[in-house]
Amino acid sequence: MKLKEEKLGLLGWKIKQLRRQHKMTQIDLANKLGLTSATIAMWENGRRGLDASTLIKLSELFNVTIDWLLSSEDKTLSVKLPQTENTITIIGRNGSFNTYVVDDSKVEAIRKFTEVLAEKNEADKKK
Repeated sequence: MKLKEEKLGLLGWKIKQLRRQHKMTQIDLANKLGLTSATIAMWENGRRGLDASTLIKLSELFNVTIDWLLSSEDKTLSVKLPQTENTITIIGRNGSFNTYVVDDSKVEAIRKFTEVLAEKNEADKKK
């Protein structure tokens, strides 16, 4: 697979996950963007790229950064969060998303927990 095709495939995967997270069908997303569901399907299958204005619309619609949409480093969700609200999103193995609002008192505990998990994952990789 060519690098360009790999990037389109990852971008398509991200669009599909965001669409599912927002409980939207391809038709729903197409209607919001003024496009056809066939276009959405081609994006999600990595067969068609997007223009800059569509990337901006997707970024605003799903509240994610364009950098994250175009990044090929990993599949970690990068959400633009409002300054007044803490949220955590859990992505399941099957691509399901669950997003929770958490108060300030829980943020530090969640941060420490994720650091422990990251350290454990690194230790497991070295075995």
